[in-house]
Amino acid sequence: MRISCERRPAWAMCVLLAAAISCNRSTPGPSTRDAGQHTLAITHVTVIDMTGAPPKPAMTVVVSGGRITAVGRSDSLSPPAGAVLVDGTGKYVIPGLWDMHVHSGFDRYERSIVLPLDIANGVTGVRDMWGDCSGPCADKDTIYNPLHGPTAEMVHRWEREIAAGTLLGPRIVAGSNLLDGPHPFWAGSAAIHDTAEARAAVRDAQRRGADFIKVYSGLSREAYLAIADEAKRRGIPFAGHVPQAVSLEDAADAGQLSMEHLIKMPEACSSRPAAVARLTERNAAHPPTSPSEGAAQIRAEVTLLNESFSLAACAPLLARFVHDGTWQVPTLTVLRGLYCGQDYACTHDPRREYVARADTAWWQARDRRLAPVFTAADKRTAKTYFQHEIQIVGAMHRAGVGVLAGTDVSNPWVYWGSSLHDELAMFVDAGFTPLAALQAATIEPARFLHATDTLGTLAPGKVADLVVLDADPLADIHNTQRISAIVVRGQLVDSTARQRLLDSARSAAQSM
Repeated sequence: MRISCERRPAWAMCVLLAAAISCNRSTPGPSTRDAGQHTLAITHVTVIDMTGAPPKPAMTVVVSGGRITAVGRSDSLSPPAGAVLVDGTGKYVIPGLWDMHVHSGFDRYERSIVLPLDIANGVTGVRDMWGDCSGPCADKDTIYNPLHGPTAEMVHRWEREIAAGTLLGPRIVAGSNLLDGPHPFWAGSAAIHDTAEARAAVRDAQRRGADFIKVYSGLSREAYLAIADEAKRRGIPFAGHVPQAVSLEDAADAGQLSMEHLIKMPEACSSRPAAVARLTERNAAHPPTSPSEGAAQIRAEVTLLNESFSLAACAPLLARFVHDGTWQVPTLTVLRGLYCGQDYACTHDPRREYVARADTAWWQARDRRLAPVFTAADKRTAKTYFQHEIQIVGAMHRAGVGVLAGTDVSNPWVYWGSSLHDELAMFVDAGFTPLAALQAATIEPARFLHATDTLGTLAPGKVADLVVLDADPLADIHNTQRISAIVVRGQLVDSTARQRLLDSARSAAQSM
């Protein structure tokens, strides 16, 4: 069952109760070893618990009933009689990872491709940023359309089956429909014309079981503030895009819990804000009449932002985020994807075999449309711009802003499950330590969800979502990709079962 959250702290309770429901169940079938009905002991493993404590070598982790029941030195903690033993010699264990910005697919795609790839890549929790598409999305059980989200009923069904143990997948925190302006960018979004519709949309989303409200770019300032007020009154968080009509400062002060994609941050980190504003206004007043004209406008804006880039300029804003408790989900993976479609290394990534051809077809179609107006110089400009975005993320981290790992998967050149590891590596590029990068996908999501008593760290009493690695991720963040086994809700997915998940997802993608 899905738990309706009535207050902001209660959305943590949604996660906790979902965990409790699922802890005593195991997922049947040939994909996994049925460890949910048994005690499991990982012996002689190095524990990285995500609290910031040094790694603890030669440890035993005992799991029973879907929870971690004991953690101790292997020379003093004996595995319980009858426990399923996993030899962790030379291996490392961390809590399960969260992707805090995903977009789910239609039912068959999700079951046969997305959920297996999440688990196989150690992603045991996700935040779905479009959890209740309406209108044309209602037929997504049978019709492929990569640009629409799932319906609430579909998400609720996945959650029930995952909790009951009949479907193997990550925990899901799901948002509302996209609340957009009068002319939504995406079909299936909610078109909000005035403050009355804004408040009604919040009430309806909560009634339909959304864990949070998703705001989008086209909202008017008045509608946005009405959503913020109604969400506060009803105790439900709101997150998403910062609308064009709202400043970052006002969004933070209004209580937007998380901001996605670094929207407006390069403009905030400009030493020439007046010039940037004038150029943006001039371009908005003269919509392009051709692709080349549109490219010229974007080229001028990005060039000015690159030339005027200054972390000092946005330091006061970062302090405001800290003061207001405003989290950031940069989704560097998808931001990189905006230019890497012109890069051979991106377009020939071997992970394409895990994506349905219909997906890669629209990715490639978009890039073909860009190619005639995307010059070699533009590519260099875009890469510089992206490096500035990476620097912004590093500055946020140093300033104490809460940063969460998310990918915006389903967009071009972003891959289910595995791209989260790309995001962690880019956080390290931004100046995070490997531990801090890992925390952005473990303990920080738990803090964000007010669920630190059950999630985010490796300790007795916590939910048994774990990833066993063949090499030390603190020595090299890329070692998060060297997955030996996954434990999800106390159930062991060993290397053989993991390979079966990968193989089945590849086969399903190629036949989709």
